[in-house]
Amino acid sequence: MPSTKPWPKQNSVLLWALAAISAVGLTDAIYLTITHFTNELVPCNFSHGCETVLKSQYAEIFGIPVAALGVIFYFTTLVISVFFANHHKYHWLLSVWGAVGFISTLYLFYLQAFVLHAFCQYCLLSALTSTLTFGITTLLYFTNKHKEDKVDGNKTS
Repeated sequence: MPSTKPWPKQNSVLLWALAAISAVGLTDAIYLTITHFTNELVPCNFSHGCETVLKSQYAEIFGIPVAALGVIFYFTTLVISVFFANHHKYHWLLSVWGAVGFISTLYLFYLQAFVLHAFCQYCLLSALTSTLTFGITTLLYFTNKHKEDKVDGNKTS
């Protein structure tokens, strides 16, 4: 049976921070998805490789814009972080999701740095938000794994 005790305040703060970070990533991904489908040029103020990255063959996976996959990732992260603020039985799921995003980020960063030799500031913002997501979800997992086991009286992860 799941614990009815509330999480410590630290967990709530981390989950709401995760929700805020996800909202930033979601906004970025929605913007890039819209510009992808409308073929608009994005302003590239801080780097000079946005169009190189966003118009490359790596900007889509099976015809789906990578940015649209980012929308799915960040929207899901936002929803589950708000959900887990009140229900903490399956905390491991959030950490797995964060790891999926981080591994994807590492691959996309590799493509920018070593294949395309160009960086997109919007992609770098997404890399930052997914890395922060991974860090927070990992922290939540390891700080709560043993606490939940003790409260529930059994192994849940």
